[in-house]
Amino acid sequence: GFNHQGGIKFAKSINDHSVAANLTVFNTRINDYIIKKYQGSSKPYLLLNGEDAELTGFEASFYYGYDAFNSRLSYSRSNNKFLESGDPINATGRGARSTDIGDSVSLNLEYVAYNIDAIFGWNSNYVMEENNVLEGNPIKEAYDVHKIYAQWAPSQVEGLALTFGIDNLFDAAYVSHASTSGTSKSRSGQVFSLDD
Repeated sequence: GFNHQGGIKFAKSINDHSVAANLTVFNTRINDYIIKKYQGSSKPYLLLNGEDAELTGFEASFYYGYDAFNSRLSYSRSNNKFLESGDPINATGRGARSTDIGDSVSLNLEYVAYNIDAIFGWNSNYVMEENNVLEGNPIKEAYDVHKIYAQWAPSQVEGLALTFGIDNLFDAAYVSHASTSGTSKSRSGQVFSLDD
Protein backbone atom coordinates (compact mmCIF):
# COMPACT_ATOMS: atom_id res chain seq x y z
CA GLY A 1 0.00 0.00 0.00
CA PHE A 2 1.02 3.61 -0.61
CA ASN A 3 -0.40 6.44 1.47
CA HIS A 4 -0.13 10.14 0.71
CA GLN A 5 -1.44 12.62 3.25
CA GLY A 6 -1.15 16.35 3.72
CA GLY A 7 -2.80 19.12 5.64
CA ILE A 8 -2.80 22.66 6.93
CA LYS A 9 -3.55 24.06 10.37
CA PHE A 10 -4.39 27.51 11.69
CA ALA A 11 -4.77 28.67 15.29
CA LYS A 12 -5.12 32.10 16.90
CA SER A 13 -6.08 33.43 20.33
CA ILE A 14 -7.35 36.92 21.12
CA ASN A 15 -7.97 37.57 24.82
CA ASP A 16 -10.47 34.90 25.94
CA HIS A 17 -11.34 33.89 22.36
CA SER A 18 -9.63 31.06 20.46
CA VAL A 19 -10.16 29.93 16.89
CA ALA A 20 -8.54 27.14 14.93
CA ALA A 21 -9.05 25.32 11.65
CA ASN A 22 -7.63 22.15 10.20
CA LEU A 23 -7.75 20.45 6.80
CA THR A 24 -6.29 17.00 6.10
CA VAL A 25 -6.51 15.19 2.75
CA PHE A 26 -5.41 11.65 1.97
CA ASN A 27 -5.03 9.18 -0.87
CA THR A 28 -4.25 5.53 -0.22
CA ARG A 29 -3.58 3.01 -2.97
CA ILE A 30 -3.45 -0.69 -2.20
CA ASN A 31 -2.02 -3.06 -4.78
CA ASP A 32 -3.64 -6.50 -5.01
CA TYR A 33 -6.26 -5.78 -2.33
CA ILE A 34 -6.82 -8.95 -0.26
CA ILE A 35 -10.36 -10.31 -0.57
CA LYS A 36 -12.15 -13.25 1.05
CA LYS A 37 -14.01 -15.82 -1.03
CA TYR A 38 -16.73 -18.03 0.43
CA GLN A 39 -16.08 -21.72 -0.23
CA GLY A 40 -19.02 -23.32 1.57
CA SER A 41 -20.17 -23.75 5.16
CA SER A 42 -17.69 -26.53 5.94
CA LYS A 43 -14.60 -24.76 4.58
CA PRO A 44 -12.71 -21.65 5.69
CA TYR A 45 -12.78 -18.49 3.61
CA LEU A 46 -10.20 -18.40 0.84
CA LEU A 47 -7.90 -15.36 0.97
CA LEU A 48 -6.66 -14.14 -2.38
CA ASN A 49 -5.36 -11.04 -4.11
CA GLY A 50 -7.93 -8.98 -5.97
CA GLU A 51 -7.80 -5.73 -7.90
CA ASP A 52 -5.83 -2.66 -6.93
CA ALA A 53 -7.91 -0.39 -4.72
CA GLU A 54 -7.95 3.30 -3.83
CA LEU A 55 -9.27 5.18 -0.79
CA THR A 56 -9.54 8.97 -0.91
CA GLY A 57 -10.95 11.62 1.36
CA PHE A 58 -10.49 14.60 3.62
CA GLU A 59 -11.43 16.00 7.01
CA ALA A 60 -12.02 19.67 7.70
CA SER A 61 -12.68 21.08 11.16
CA PHE A 62 -13.27 24.45 12.79
CA TYR A 63 -12.76 25.16 16.49
CA TYR A 64 -14.03 28.08 18.55
CA GLY A 65 -13.48 28.60 22.25
CA TYR A 66 -14.43 31.35 24.65
CA ASP A 67 -13.27 31.25 28.24
CA ALA A 68 -14.57 27.88 29.56
CA PHE A 69 -16.63 27.04 26.46
CA ASN A 70 -15.21 24.99 23.54
CA SER A 71 -16.81 23.94 20.27
CA ARG A 72 -15.70 21.95 17.24
CA LEU A 73 -17.50 21.43 13.93
CA SER A 74 -16.01 18.93 11.51
CA TYR A 75 -16.84 17.45 8.13
CA SER A 76 -15.25 14.27 6.86
CA ARG A 77 -15.51 12.58 3.48
CA SER A 78 -14.15 9.27 2.26
CA ASN A 79 -14.63 7.11 -0.80
CA ASN A 80 -13.19 3.78 -1.83
CA LYS A 81 -13.19 1.78 -5.05
CA PHE A 82 -11.45 -0.94 -7.00
CA LEU A 83 -9.44 0.78 -9.74
CA GLU A 84 -10.11 -1.65 -12.59
CA SER A 85 -13.86 -2.14 -12.22
CA GLY A 86 -14.69 1.14 -10.46
CA ASP A 87 -16.86 -0.82 -8.00
CA PRO A 88 -16.82 0.08 -4.32
CA ILE A 89 -14.82 -2.22 -2.07
CA ASN A 90 -17.40 -4.63 -0.73
CA ALA A 91 -17.54 -6.79 2.37
CA THR A 92 -17.53 -10.56 2.10
CA GLY A 93 -20.80 -12.48 1.79
CA ARG A 94 -23.83 -12.70 -0.42
CA GLY A 95 -25.64 -9.37 -0.62
CA ALA A 96 -22.85 -7.65 1.30
CA ARG A 97 -22.75 -3.90 0.88
CA SER A 98 -19.73 -1.75 0.23
CA THR A 99 -17.32 -0.88 3.04
CA ASP A 100 -17.49 2.83 2.16
CA ILE A 101 -18.38 4.83 5.29
CA GLY A 102 -19.14 8.00 3.34
CA ASP A 103 -19.56 11.54 4.59
CA SER A 104 -20.36 12.83 8.06
CA VAL A 105 -20.74 16.06 10.02
CA SER A 106 -19.89 16.19 13.72
CA LEU A 107 -20.53 18.91 16.31
CA ASN A 108 -19.02 18.87 19.79
CA LEU A 109 -19.85 21.40 22.50
CA GLU A 110 -18.04 21.39 25.83
CA TYR A 111 -18.06 23.49 28.98
CA VAL A 112 -15.37 23.31 31.66
CA ALA A 113 -16.59 24.06 35.19
CA TYR A 114 -13.24 24.89 36.78
CA ASN A 115 -14.68 25.53 40.25
CA ILE A 116 -15.89 21.91 40.55
CA ASP A 117 -13.23 20.23 38.35
CA ALA A 118 -15.83 19.03 35.85
CA ILE A 119 -16.44 18.96 32.09
CA PHE A 120 -19.90 18.81 30.52
CA GLY A 121 -20.35 18.01 26.84
CA TRP A 122 -22.69 17.32 23.95
CA ASN A 123 -21.81 15.52 20.71
CA SER A 124 -23.91 15.19 17.57
CA ASN A 125 -22.90 13.07 14.60
CA TYR A 126 -24.82 13.15 11.31
CA VAL A 127 -23.86 10.51 8.75
CA MET A 128 -25.11 11.22 5.24
CA GLU A 129 -26.76 8.79 2.88
CA GLU A 130 -24.17 6.66 1.07
CA ASN A 131 -24.91 5.56 -2.49
CA ASN A 132 -21.45 4.18 -3.35
CA VAL A 133 -22.77 0.62 -3.29
CA LEU A 134 -22.70 -2.31 -5.70
CA GLU A 135 -25.32 -2.10 -8.45
CA GLY A 136 -28.59 -3.58 -7.27
CA ASN A 137 -27.79 -3.18 -3.56
CA PRO A 138 -29.72 -0.73 -1.38
CA ILE A 139 -28.15 2.57 -0.40
CA LYS A 140 -26.94 3.09 3.14
CA GLU A 141 -29.49 5.32 4.85
CA ALA A 142 -28.53 8.54 6.63
CA TYR A 143 -28.71 8.70 10.41
CA ASP A 144 -27.85 11.00 13.28
CA VAL A 145 -26.75 10.08 16.80
CA HIS A 146 -26.38 12.36 19.82
CA LYS A 147 -24.73 11.89 23.19
CA ILE A 148 -24.13 13.81 26.41
CA TYR A 149 -21.31 13.29 28.84
CA ALA A 150 -19.80 14.65 32.03
CA GLN A 151 -16.41 14.07 33.64
CA TRP A 152 -15.27 14.87 37.14
CA ALA A 153 -11.52 14.87 37.84
CA PRO A 154 -10.94 16.29 41.35
CA SER A 155 -7.65 18.13 41.60
CA GLN A 156 -7.16 16.80 45.15
CA VAL A 157 -6.89 13.18 43.93
CA GLU A 158 -4.23 12.69 41.27
CA GLY A 159 -5.19 10.28 38.49
CA LEU A 160 -8.89 10.00 39.44
CA ALA A 161 -11.50 10.75 36.78
CA LEU A 162 -15.15 9.69 36.83
CA THR A 163 -17.06 9.81 33.53
CA PHE A 164 -20.81 9.61 32.98
CA GLY A 165 -22.50 9.62 29.59
CA ILE A 166 -25.53 8.64 27.59
CA ASP A 167 -24.79 7.44 24.04
CA ASN A 168 -27.59 7.51 21.46
CA LEU A 169 -29.53 9.94 23.64
CA PHE A 170 -32.73 9.79 21.57
CA ASP A 171 -32.59 5.99 21.06
CA ALA A 172 -32.28 6.25 17.27
CA ALA A 173 -32.51 3.03 15.26
CA TYR A 174 -29.68 2.97 12.73
CA VAL A 175 -27.07 0.79 11.06
CA SER A 176 -23.54 2.19 11.11
CA HIS A 177 -22.05 2.56 7.64
CA ALA A 178 -18.93 0.86 8.97
CA SER A 179 -20.85 -2.21 10.18
CA THR A 180 -21.06 -5.66 8.63
CA SER A 181 -24.28 -6.31 6.78
CA GLY A 182 -25.65 -8.61 4.13
CA THR A 183 -26.82 -12.20 4.22
CA SER A 184 -25.05 -15.31 5.38
CA LYS A 185 -25.75 -18.98 5.91
CA SER A 186 -25.25 -20.84 9.17
CA ARG A 187 -23.88 -24.37 9.38
CA SER A 188 -27.45 -25.64 9.64
CA GLY A 189 -28.26 -23.99 6.30
CA GLN A 190 -30.41 -21.22 7.78
CA VAL A 191 -30.02 -17.87 5.99
CA PHE A 192 -29.92 -14.79 8.22
CA SER A 193 -29.27 -11.08 7.85
CA LEU A 194 -26.37 -9.19 9.40
CA ASP A 195 -26.79 -5.65 10.64
CA ASP A 196 -24.44 -5.16 13.60
